[in-house]
Amino acid sequence: MALLLEKGKIILGNNQENAAYPSGMCAERVAIWKAHSDFPDVKMVKMALTIKSEKQVIKSPVPPCGACRQSIAEYEVKQKSPIVNLFSNIG
Repeated sequence: MALLLEKGKIILGNNQENAAYPSGMCAERVAIWKAHSDFPDVKMVKMALTIKSEKQVIKSPVPPCGACRQSIAEYEVKQKSPIVNLFSNIG
């Protein structure tokens, strides 16, 4: 998952898994919070989400979960501009 900031900086995020499910963290929120922590006054412009599995064929892209959608929406309001979401499956 990659998050493009307004000034061209790219922040990467990945799922942080934990055996005590659901204590892990999705890639989207990892990247958003990293971006806001390191660049609090720079707008988030686009995020590209990909999915891949070594165990099965992924036939369609997977959008963010509800918690990530809420976080994205709140940052859009905070920065007064949308964050474009791009989805892809790798297969």
